[in-house]
Amino acid sequence: MMKSVHSITLLTVFAALVFSGCSEVTGGFEEYAGVNLLEYNSGASVHDFVSGDWTDAAADANYFVANFADTPPDSTGLPAAVVNCASLEIPNLVTNGDFENGGTANWSTAGGNTAASDGLSELDGTFSLWFSTLASQANMVEYDLTSLPDGFVNNANYYFQFDFKGINVNRFEINGGNTGGLDTQYFSPPWEQSTEGGSYVRYSIGDVTSDTLVSDSGSATPCFSIGTQNPDLQQGQEGYLDNFQVVRADIDKWIYFEVTLEETGRLALVSGTYEFSFYVRTDTTRTTPTVLNTFLPTAVAVQIEDLTPYPNSNSWTSTAYASGWDASWQQISVHTELIDIETSVAPADPVLRLGICPTDFFNQASGLLFISTPTLSLVL
Repeated sequence: MMKSVHSITLLTVFAALVFSGCSEVTGGFEEYAGVNLLEYNSGASVHDFVSGDWTDAAADANYFVANFADTPPDSTGLPAAVVNCASLEIPNLVTNGDFENGGTANWSTAGGNTAASDGLSELDGTFSLWFSTLASQANMVEYDLTSLPDGFVNNANYYFQFDFKGINVNRFEINGGNTGGLDTQYFSPPWEQSTEGGSYVRYSIGDVTSDTLVSDSGSATPCFSIGTQNPDLQQGQEGYLDNFQVVRADIDKWIYFEVTLEETGRLALVSGTYEFSFYVRTDTTRTTPTVLNTFLPTAVAVQIEDLTPYPNSNSWTSTAYASGWDASWQQISVHTELIDIETSVAPADPVLRLGICPTDFFNQASGLLFISTPTLSLVL
């Protein structure tokens, strides 16, 4: 079952994220009842996730990978004879964020500090990062952000997430490279953005609307720090950090399918209310610690966009949060309000655009997600 539902306004919002089930089509459109408008030629060609009709918005695989011909974890729970699916992954820009390879690459210490891979008190999987810092400015445990695949781009937004537990843990810091700390973002107790995760705390900072983290001409290297450059706030800290994730937040991570007004072998789009649905699940055999630095997803966003000319164009988007997706396929859907289809557009013109994003749009943690069996229906 889904744990929660959160609606996001893009233009106009009227979104319902539910398990499968459609309203009865009436008023002269009964022939649309139960028809998947993504099946053309009387069902002989299903525009699923291996058809090549779905497009990947991101051009750089560092940020988003869509595999439209992936092998599903299994087909149990999917409609009969359906085996096609796609995997959508937001990679972790940190190469060893789960520490499962036993290394501490790109972490640095100075002045007696400690940063070591530890397998005795791990937070998740087999290994975590043990840290111990002293109370002085020079003594911080730092991760070099220029080691990210994109080198930590100027004027870009990044999302950070990590799990930790510790003794006297009071300060983590992100510095864009200014030795004076003027471009520093820091976060400390009471950990207002955190949620409890068993014996540890999960903390996130940054999203698509946050201030940019900018590398500058200072002599310091842009870094994520355990500790602070502020001499008034320095103190010793020790504990464990795990699942350290950095994601580029201002990169589009959607796949899209554009539905034309008419198509050979398919009923034409008409004015009405539409539902877009698909099946979703995870696969624990492909996530950490089985596969290094690959995480379970946190959410999936669903969208129907009306492409008719303004002011009629609208968009409906909702987000479902992961719960039980590793156990079975779950069908989710989004509904529109009444869409007034423009009869003046050409038959081959796209009228609706369907979108799927494998994350919470604003809190973009990394993760690997599987999707299958897209369906577009006229429901009212």
